[in-house]
Amino acid sequence: MRPALHIPGHFGEWLQGRLGAEGPVVLVTLPAPLLGLDLRYRPGPGLSLRGGGG
Repeated sequence: MRPALHIPGHFGEWLQGRLGAEGPVVLVTLPAPLLGLDLRYRPGPGLSLRGGGG
């Protein structure tokens, strides 16, 4: 069986706003690579995966 795919989590937007009065919108997000989703595909009856990248 192939190893699970890990999709890392994050702690949302801790800070958001404009960078200066007319500046771009800024979002500050903190990554949490140990928290997240582990995914493993196991075929079953009536279940198929297409375009999964192999």
